[in-house]
Amino acid sequence: MESTDNCSIQTTSTCTPTATNILHHENERIKDDGQQHDNDDTPSPSLEDISENSSGEIDGREMSRIFSTNSNSNSSTSTCSNPNSSTHTATSIKEACVLISAEKEEELTQGEQKNYYGAVETENPEEEKKDEMAQELHVLENVGETTSLLHDSSSYTNQVDKEQAHYNSTTSIAVRKRNTNEYKIHEDDGGDEGRVALDDGTIPGITKKQDEEEMINSPLVPNKDAALSHCRHLVPTSSTQTNYPEKLEIPSSSSNNKNKWNFSRFLRILGPGMMVCLADTDGPCLITAAQSGSQYKYSLVLCQLLLIPVLYAAQELTARLAVCTKEGTTALIQQQYGSFWAWFAVTLHVIMCWIGQASEFGSIGQLYKDAFGIDRRITNTVQFTFLCFIVYIGRLGYRITEIVGMAVGSLQFVFVILMFVSQVKVDEVIEGLAEFHFKQSNYEILLAGNIGAVIMPWMLYYQQSAVCERQLKREDLKYERVDTFVGAVLAQLVMASMVIGMGSLRFYGNDDVRSSMTFGDIIKAYAQALSGTTWDSIQPGATSILDIQPIPDPTLSLDQQNAIMMKYETDIDTWYTPTSYQTAKWVTVLGVSGACTVASMVLTITSVWSVTEILHIKRDLFRPFHERPVQYFLQYGGLIAAYTCCMLLDISQSWFAILTQTINGLLILPVALFLWLLASSPNVLPKEYRLSGWYKWTLAIVFMIICAYCFYGMVQEIINPV
Repeated sequence: MESTDNCSIQTTSTCTPTATNILHHENERIKDDGQQHDNDDTPSPSLEDISENSSGEIDGREMSRIFSTNSNSNSSTSTCSNPNSSTHTATSIKEACVLISAEKEEELTQGEQKNYYGAVETENPEEEKKDEMAQELHVLENVGETTSLLHDSSSYTNQVDKEQAHYNSTTSIAVRKRNTNEYKIHEDDGGDEGRVALDDGTIPGITKKQDEEEMINSPLVPNKDAALSHCRHLVPTSSTQTNYPEKLEIPSSSSNNKNKWNFSRFLRILGPGMMVCLADTDGPCLITAAQSGSQYKYSLVLCQLLLIPVLYAAQELTARLAVCTKEGTTALIQQQYGSFWAWFAVTLHVIMCWIGQASEFGSIGQLYKDAFGIDRRITNTVQFTFLCFIVYIGRLGYRITEIVGMAVGSLQFVFVILMFVSQVKVDEVIEGLAEFHFKQSNYEILLAGNIGAVIMPWMLYYQQSAVCERQLKREDLKYERVDTFVGAVLAQLVMASMVIGMGSLRFYGNDDVRSSMTFGDIIKAYAQALSGTTWDSIQPGATSILDIQPIPDPTLSLDQQNAIMMKYETDIDTWYTPTSYQTAKWVTVLGVSGACTVASMVLTITSVWSVTEILHIKRDLFRPFHERPVQYFLQYGGLIAAYTCCMLLDISQSWFAILTQTINGLLILPVALFLWLLASSPNVLPKEYRLSGWYKWTLAIVFMIICAYCFYGMVQEIINPV
């Protein structure tokens, strides 16, 4: 007696064995052998149960169980009509599936084109495509019919009762879907494949007990008592079963397209990384960059360039955590490290967002006062109203808010254009890249300010939650990485442009009080550049402003020094035309306003996302008010707190800068540490997404340097307030 695995189908070379022919003959044989099971009401596995999973693979161990037959099965052969031809043998249904694979692969080589979503576009007419689809469906239906009969006559009937066997055949769907990421966990996943299963088959964010309960309660499982037993110990199949390979690869038209670049898809995904990086170069950061150029010329340009990969690496970790876990930073910290650390991080994060929001209000107020002489309270009121309007239109959807934020934030690119009209000498910039002044304390403070600003905790919180809000899939991670990289490059390019521009137009050195730049000084510097006024045209042989306006003699009295400084200011007003001044004023106002506004939008949203995550309420803020009243109150509450602070307090004083540096120094260490630990943990990310090897430890060193400089800047700000 032969087992099912030894039954063969003989065909001739002139009648090539197709999967359809083999399965047809196999069905006829199985129907004859399985007549005693005709009255069995056990349903046949469905098409998706046996033919495919989310990655285009068939589990060989599952097929081994389904295709196992008892020792009483007889062999069967089928031969084509040509008796003079050689024969070909196909052993078992497994080879029928291999033939399906070969036929499918051959079809894919005949001029097919596949789009991003896996749809196949061929050159055949529409009717021919329909015929091919119908034939393929018929083949797979035959597979389902055959495997159903094989299962009915399998060794399960000798080991368990009929009900247990029915359970095993049906629950295999739920087990397989869970292990292949088709098993949905939350309805908020919005059509994504779901979270990525870890190496042990568990799902991040859900316990083993929850996993068992959700599988047992699945409508696919008719017997709940038997299900609980099955979760703990799957009933083995016959000892005579064939040992198939663990996985049987079947070409998947959709999986082949996942590695193809789709530019239109990239444009639809573009947003989270770009917006958060544009928010990084806000008003206070632009002032820091201007002071860096004014005090040390081009020495800190290299710092801006080296911070590009640092900014990208930090933000990219949040993207991979988001696409795999579907959770924000706060939720992951709470799940992995407990509520204490989650509440600690959220409290400092919300306070920092409010302080940062107040800083943006202060920068906007100072900008319009320097440019137009408008009282900062009027400007802040207008800004507060505009931000409230942005929150209101958020009901139209997050994508609308994101597009508005990117459009407004892109206004800061004007500083890149202004750099090229700032009388910059390339050779001097290159020489400045190798200049360092570590022995000067002010240099280290500025260096700490530039480094500390590149990884802001609220930026990390924002992008991870934004990727979750956009419901990006794992296959979209490559697009989000490019989105983040482009944003990092543009953000640091803006910072470098400000350093280079002010280093060329207003280099005073670190000992000159004039090096503490204001927005008014920046406007006058760009007005001079737009006028085409060069140093040599003002004073022959001059190469910088110090050659024309040197530092007053310190031996002079204070009144004499002030008089000299006032004369310098009067002379500067003659270096540009009224038209160039108006142009520079409006360009600077637009650039700084755009940077501050996109930062305010991000700060408003990210703090609320963190609170909703730790309170386990809906994270989606972008719905009508009656659906999300708490979320709207939190957004408006943060804006009101920052607006009130600016109206009642003078945030330009040193105490506010000390408070800002202190909160940033206290928060950056735990957030960077948690981010690194989460991205390295096997309990959070599967192996292919997890940090490992040299990259893991390189990031650890970089994060430690960043945290050290932030802490140093905090201490220096407290000891030596400006």
